[in-house]
Amino acid sequence: MTATLLAAITPDTELLIPVGVLCAFISGLIVSTWRLANFVRGLRDEVNQTWSFRDQERWALQLERENRERNIPIFVPDVKRAPPQHKTE
Repeated sequence: MTATLLAAITPDTELLIPVGVLCAFISGLIVSTWRLANFVRGLRDEVNQTWSFRDQERWALQLERENRERNIPIFVPDVKRAPPQHKTE
């Protein structure tokens, strides 16, 4: 059976195997990135629902101040007001 399998591998097949693996890898990467982005968006929505705008603003200012004191060059994004959530019941 191994000899039959090895005989079935042609130069065209040798090229198709890495291309197939590459396509599977790229599609898996796209799907996992998409899921991660949705997860982060869900976290942001949860934070917007549980924290008030003032709490978020206070946290961002405190984090920015601590980063400046420690000379950490991390940018703290601006806190934006979330659009009002319309509940349909």
